[in-house]
Amino acid sequence: MIACLQTARTTCCGLLLAAALGFAANAHAAECLDLIPVTALPEGEMWLCVSGHNGRLERFSCQDYVDARGRYRLFFQGGVVPKAVAIFRHDGPRVFQLTEYDSAAPQQICKIATPAGVPEEALHLGTGVCRDDCGKPVPCSVFRLEAARYPAIVHYTVLYDSQGYGPMSMDTRELGTNDKAMIAELSFQFGLNLSHANCCMDQALAYLSHAYKLFPDDAQYRESYLQMQNRFNATAPRK
Repeated sequence: MIACLQTARTTCCGLLLAAALGFAANAHAAECLDLIPVTALPEGEMWLCVSGHNGRLERFSCQDYVDARGRYRLFFQGGVVPKAVAIFRHDGPRVFQLTEYDSAAPQQICKIATPAGVPEEALHLGTGVCRDDCGKPVPCSVFRLEAARYPAIVHYTVLYDSQGYGPMSMDTRELGTNDKAMIAELSFQFGLNLSHANCCMDQALAYLSHAYKLFPDDAQYRESYLQMQNRFNATAPRK
């Protein structure tokens, strides 16, 4: 199931995180990438909106996108999949409600812009509607950083201004040591050192492959592994 925002209390701000959960049913959530073109760019910041597209007025965290063909609005209410996508054309808006994407791991169906202060490598865990310490509803997002060459696993809880003026506060919490990053970097360094010795190309490839598999999105790990794989294939005896 999609990872959703969970009820929690931040340590430094005393903010109650209370994201609404549950998904409406109509289109499959994987269609969101088709509804929002890759050319669409975020316009403005996350803001608190009210919509009745599901038959009842509810609060959502909304993010607008624009491209040459029109304007798009994502309605988040917990999780990484928006509840709905509105497409604004000259003939008026069309709203598509989305169902939950059935997967064991969170999917970046509609990626939101990473706010300032959160590393780009951080994974978006969910966006919804929270309440601040005054009880007022505000948009919020949670990110998890567990990336290559980062020594710690870090959670970022970001609260946005309800009128769309950007992040109001951010709670940063270290969850522990990023052991996977340490193992990947050691494997990477071993692989680089062995790659200079013709006797040990197979071992070098194995180390670089392990680092790449741990963090396949890391450009340095990926390029080093692919280069070593090409060298190994070029020198392998032909059958």
